[in-house]
Amino acid sequence: MKTKYAIYVLFLLTMLSCKEEWELKQNVIFYSSFDKGTTAEVATGDSKIYTAESFDKKDNEEKGVKSDNVRIAEGKGLVGDALGFFAKGDEIIFYKAKNNVAYNKDQWSLAVSFWLQIDPDKDLVTKYCDPIQITDAKYNDAALWVDFNDKSPRDFRLGVIGDNDAWYIKDSDEAPILEKRLVTVNNPSFGHGKWTHVVMNISKLNTDLAKHELFVDGEFKGEVSDINDPFTWDEEKARIMLGINYIGLMDELAIFNKVLTQEEIRRVFDAKGGLKELLN
Repeated sequence: MKTKYAIYVLFLLTMLSCKEEWELKQNVIFYSSFDKGTTAEVATGDSKIYTAESFDKKDNEEKGVKSDNVRIAEGKGLVGDALGFFAKGDEIIFYKAKNNVAYNKDQWSLAVSFWLQIDPDKDLVTKYCDPIQITDAKYNDAALWVDFNDKSPRDFRLGVIGDNDAWYIKDSDEAPILEKRLVTVNNPSFGHGKWTHVVMNISKLNTDLAKHELFVDGEFKGEVSDINDPFTWDEEKARIMLGINYIGLMDELAIFNKVLTQEEIRRVFDAKGGLKELLN
């Protein structure tokens, strides 16, 4: 009887695990493993990567990676290949955000998951570096990003910054107002030869219940829940920009159309074969 009961419990746990993985699969709206180049394997919008000459000219794009500083790093990924940024350049590498980030002017939730390999205090050559920045304008105007700042040692920060005209006070110091909108990790655990997992969990933007959370290597690092700035986009201009001033590797970029639970984040973090292990 005990043996039958144990088998029954194991069966239920297996079914529950499969159900969770299936549900997670349904929520992936963008995924690029960089194992077969830069075209995303999953995309609800444009799956192609683009290059612009500079941030100020990001509307003048070309398909593909058009920079000597950026290329696929074969065999260097968490699993398989990775996207490598080998020197600072002016070029902007990006995917188009339209339909790939589930933007909604009334209520918008998403999670962005990716892996980085970098020693920020040794590798970076500029004051600020944004491994990822998603916006139709710039970092302080309806933008989602993570960055390494200009401190020594550098902090790692999640910024969820609404429409500039909703929070910026003319002729004031931007920094303290911006700081209240950031989740900051001091002495983050990045380093050479070590892949670090990042999740940006962003909930109910454009409502009074907006909240954003940062997870690093499956661990909760902080949240901001009392800032309700509106996010207004021209979706045609919105970009998922990668590696701004970044020198290092990036892998397994995924966007979900909901926030992830801590258990789901751990599941992605623990997947030895990358996210595709949960999608297949």
